[in-house]
Amino acid sequence: MKILKPLAIAAVSIATLIPAKTHAGDHASFECAGFRAVPPEAIDRDPVVKTSIEVYWPRNEDDPTFFEVNHTTLNGENYSRERQYRDIRRWSNGKGDFWSGVSVKDPGRTMVGQLAYDDSRGVAARRYIEKSYVNGRLARTVTSTCVWS
Repeated sequence: MKILKPLAIAAVSIATLIPAKTHAGDHASFECAGFRAVPPEAIDRDPVVKTSIEVYWPRNEDDPTFFEVNHTTLNGENYSRERQYRDIRRWSNGKGDFWSGVSVKDPGRTMVGQLAYDDSRGVAARRYIEKSYVNGRLARTVTSTCVWS
């Protein structure tokens, strides 16, 4: 019994040092690079060099309510998928977390983004895949490798 009291005091002390969650669910941030497009894209004078992803899942829910994707180009321009697409849906399944939307500029263009689980390289490894469709036909798939940020 004498050993348990110091352990209990230590546990309470540690618990007070750990900050409380600022939200009720789970949140994850990723940085992605190493982009590969199929079919290959034409030469781009300001290519995307980094993609930042934020995902939030409310407590006791499987589907994310927040899935933000921001692309940063070589010249520092930022492109938010939230501003480029409307009618955005978000969902999850055993293969990853997804979003889809319709282009604000071109209603014939839709996109599906997937933060794919890749446990073959450890739990921290993820792939981000964007599939762009024009009039319902797959036009391009871009894949990048992501890490926790």
